[in-house]
Amino acid sequence: MTKPLSLDEAASIWEWTKERRDTFNETDLAELRNGNRDIPSWSDYRIGFHIMQEFLKNNPNVSIEEWTFMDSDEIIKKSRFVD
Repeated sequence: MTKPLSLDEAASIWEWTKERRDTFNETDLAELRNGNRDIPSWSDYRIGFHIMQEFLKNNPNVSIEEWTFMDSDEIIKKSRFVD
């Protein structure tokens, strides 16, 4: 079972991904899945879960169909997960 992220872990993952935003590749994706000295394993799913929970909390009227096809940048922005 995967435990929830702490606030510090979430901040570390977010900083790690922001640094790679424009150059993200398959190696980075594998590192997100496997973890490293800065981020825990399964960070890709774990941070995605947090972002979606915030999105759903802040946008209760958006249907499943709408958010399923929504652009990821829009979901992040509307989640208010980060500034």
